Amino acid sequence: MLNKIFVLFILLGNYSKAQIIVSGYVKDKKSGEPLVGVSIGENNTKTFTITNNYGYYTLQIKPVIDSITVIYSSIGYKTQKSALKAATNKIINDISLVETTFELNSVTVSAEKQNNSERILGGIVFNTKQIKALPALLGEKDLIKAIQFLPGVQRGVEGSASLFVRGGNGDQNLLVLDDAVVYNANHFFGFFSVFNPDALKSVSFFNGGIPARYGGRLSSVIDIQFKEGNQQAFHGEGGIGIMSSRLTLEAPLKIKKKKGAYIISGRRTYFDPILTAISQNNSQILYKFYDINAKFNIEFSANDKLFVSMYTGLDELAIQENRNDNLVVSKYKTTTNWGNKTASIRWNHLFNQKLFLNNTISFTNYRTNNILTNFRQTNIDTLNQSQNLSTFIQDFNFKSDFEYFKNSNSQLKFGVQATFHQLIPRKLVALVNKKDIESTTKYENLEMAAYLENTYWLNKKTLFNFGFRLNNFFVYNKTYVLPEPRAIASYEARSGILMKLSYARTNQNISLLSNNGLGLSLDTWVPATDRFRPSQADIISIESSKFLQKLNLILTSGFYFKKLNNILSYKEGVKLVSVDENLGDFIWEDNVTQGKGISFGSEWGMKRTLGKLTGLASYTLSKTIHRFAELNQDKPFYPRQDIRHSFNIVGSYDLSRKVKIAASWIYTAGSPINIPQGSFQGLFADADEVNKLPRNIQPYFGFRNSSRTAPYHRLDVSLQLFKKKKRIESNWEFGIFNVYNRANPFYYFIAESQAITGKGIVTQVKNLSLLPILPSINYNFKF
Repeated sequence: MLNKIFVLFILLGNYSKAQIIVSGYVKDKKSGEPLVGVSIGENNTKTFTITNNYGYYTLQIKPVIDSITVIYSSIGYKTQKSALKAATNKIINDISLVETTFELNSVTVSAEKQNNSERILGGIVFNTKQIKALPALLGEKDLIKAIQFLPGVQRGVEGSASLFVRGGNGDQNLLVLDDAVVYNANHFFGFFSVFNPDALKSVSFFNGGIPARYGGRLSSVIDIQFKEGNQQAFHGEGGIGIMSSRLTLEAPLKIKKKKGAYIISGRRTYFDPILTAISQNNSQILYKFYDINAKFNIEFSANDKLFVSMYTGLDELAIQENRNDNLVVSKYKTTTNWGNKTASIRWNHLFNQKLFLNNTISFTNYRTNNILTNFRQTNIDTLNQSQNLSTFIQDFNFKSDFEYFKNSNSQLKFGVQATFHQLIPRKLVALVNKKDIESTTKYENLEMAAYLENTYWLNKKTLFNFGFRLNNFFVYNKTYVLPEPRAIASYEARSGILMKLSYARTNQNISLLSNNGLGLSLDTWVPATDRFRPSQADIISIESSKFLQKLNLILTSGFYFKKLNNILSYKEGVKLVSVDENLGDFIWEDNVTQGKGISFGSEWGMKRTLGKLTGLASYTLSKTIHRFAELNQDKPFYPRQDIRHSFNIVGSYDLSRKVKIAASWIYTAGSPINIPQGSFQGLFADADEVNKLPRNIQPYFGFRNSSRTAPYHRLDVSLQLFKKKKRIESNWEFGIFNVYNRANPFYYFIAESQAITGKGIVTQVKNLSLLPILPSINYNFKF
């Protein structure tokens, strides 16, 4: 059946002898790496295309003269022209581009305009240079930090790597690493992501019209491709800083005369002593992480390539607090570790110039462990408990993706996908009164999908992208069939303003449950069941962009509306880690509820990618409202991702070829939080035998999320000094994180203390800040 479909699409091509097909791969001349998102155009016919994730392209031209000139353009590379004779109908034209500094000429500007094709389809493509232009945080560049500067994207709470995209929660973003899903991108309390920038090739970000080939999340897609390795020579790069070091090595690879390449990259922190020194009174924080990436590829023939990728990483965090509130002596210690493991095997096959196939088998594993110990001593009794709360999710995935270049005006993408999920939302092992207690719940689910999308140019200024995805989710005794229509329409006016209207329906079968109150977040992934349907979103957006050629500026604006259904939340008063001797299995389905919500807002951006001064500024105004029948007395409330205002600005300036300065400033308004509005004496309160003060004081929370955290803002700056020798390029980077020493809260907790009057106990909400002003020095090198 599948073969018949392929033949049908090929027959739809209506190949004409008058049409020339130019195809091939575009690579970096120095390393041999395929280049993603390169613009390829022909001036006489005004036709153009871009390379896919593997550097492949097909340009179909109806020539008006005997010869054609194809232009290959990409920011950071010299523009290359290729003159070809129109007498040949099929032309294989592999191209190697030479890396250079930014050049400002008509061809480069034309390339920037051609890159509108990516913005038309809702995607923004980053390369390694753009990410590395940001100020370093403690010597580390970061992908997620780069995305946080975009319009419509707001950073999550401190201590989380979450991105709130257009009012969506952090779990509503699909992160794909070489076609393997990543469930947690968090390193170092969310300040770093798990993606080492030295190993990245490209990043595509979609938050508007999400193409039909992506599914499983409600809000956005971050598609990340690692480098494939230097095919020309041994190469290395890395960095040594006061808090972490990294190293990346890549080289050609030959197996039985077959050409290929490999790359291996690793990072490791060593700043436990620094965190100990800056810890606040009565508290101590210890932390470390590492990650390792590896990838190799083999070219079996001109039409067949094999790629094998893997990633593994682990974080370990320990927080200890000692409190003495006169009445009670308490010691709390939380040890948390979390880590991802991914692996993928991909096979590319080129059937002909028009039909491209990528098959992928991938594996994903993510787990967390939260070990809590609580020692509490009063004049009456002593309590000593220990608990280990862990979560686990594992996926096995297979998918086939086809690209069919029908003609110069139409391109088809279609494919199928199957994922087997294994989840343990909660495994609790506890020691209470010298008794071991264990509670475990496990789920297994199958998810299958098929999609078709067509990009069609009606004329030079009008484009349509229609897509349809059919998602099927199988639980033990129920199957959910979830159709997902997608559509994008764009038009470029005579004034040069590009207008885009998009609609997307998305469904999410695996959701993240998070506590919305005080303390550290305890997150767990759970599947849709026969009791709870998959979450669903309908997203409508209107966007516009204008390229100001004289100033080299791209101005963008947008408005969006999102409707959410079947979203999950914990019920009121659920105790996630509370245990007793008679503990049974914790059935999460009994402790959650489903509701609905809306989100709407406007986005404004300004970007400059050419010249000595480059940067990005963005502002987002948004509002998000949720409503659950079993929460907040069935009244609407604001979830934690309701951040009304966010403003970001980042820029870098080349003082010379050897000196560059950069700065970034982030501001986000406070997010809703559920903290006590007061306290009251419990029904069965007794008295402290010594001080005669009432005990069993209970906090009163009032309406859900009726308070907000303090605004988050900080300034980072950096100075880079470059030096180039015959075989080694290096630079020193001096940075200052949190220049004006803003005390941004890490998390909030309740503290009890004796009132001044001596007649009662006062309940106070306090917060713990993490990082003050910190200088950093980093030495980076390439060879």
